[in-house]
Amino acid sequence: MTSRGKRILRRVAIVLAVLYALSCLAVALLYRRFLYWPRPAHVFSQKVAPAEKHRLGSDGVDAVTLFCRGNDDGPVVVYFHGNSEAAGDDRWFATDCTPSARPWAAVEYRGYGLSAAAGSPTEKGIYADAEAGLAMLRDEGFGEDRTVLVGFSLGTGVAVEMASRGHGRALLLLAPFTSIPRVLDRWAFMLPTRLLVGDRYDSLSKASTVHVPTLIVHGDADRVVPYAMGVELSQAITGATLLTMPGAGHNDLFVYEPTKASTTMDAFIATAGAAGTPKVP
Repeated sequence: MTSRGKRILRRVAIVLAVLYALSCLAVALLYRRFLYWPRPAHVFSQKVAPAEKHRLGSDGVDAVTLFCRGNDDGPVVVYFHGNSEAAGDDRWFATDCTPSARPWAAVEYRGYGLSAAAGSPTEKGIYADAEAGLAMLRDEGFGEDRTVLVGFSLGTGVAVEMASRGHGRALLLLAPFTSIPRVLDRWAFMLPTRLLVGDRYDSLSKASTVHVPTLIVHGDADRVVPYAMGVELSQAITGATLLTMPGAGHNDLFVYEPTKASTTMDAFIATAGAAGTPKVP
């Protein structure tokens, strides 16, 4: 190779190295903007609006958890929402808050909805918000044996973390991922995402520490969080059951077979709360 050709190769290598370094820097600095899509304001439906709004001291900030005591019987469904939702969005478990409703709670993350002024969302901070919400429920008479943890998308990482800490008597995961770096690998497969991303939500590594009945619901046409991740997680959590939703994607998980999904989940929750349910003092 001529000296001129060598110089060109060196320049190309330098340019590629600089571009790679800049790409790594961009991921490290900006990934949270893509991971979290906080909604600063939220208008609740009239059916959900009566839920109690508990402002809780969480890791030095004031986060909010919505709580509907409902019929005060059986388990409380604790929902951890996705990255572009807000606590109080209408969900299959929280269609209303009346004296006859099933007890439910929705933990709001710092930077989102009613907790918009509580700071910016981070993995550590959201875990603190979740802990505060669960502590509030214990004070309200809903201990661990009356708590079913439910997470959707980003919220599955929160739910798995809470289960790994010994919270809840059952775990329901909707469109779960194995870890955030592995999700990002689909778009940044040449970058060391495990080194660049601090908010990991590594549910797969925590799977062996989950010792409660677990139901995983995942659409086999999910293009955001691959169905294969739901399968892998179901195999890693001892005794977990996988409910596959044919043709369903990420945000339309219950569109194609809503009756099948709701019936299965309702039965799972009812079974989880059937044995040894204590009375509220």
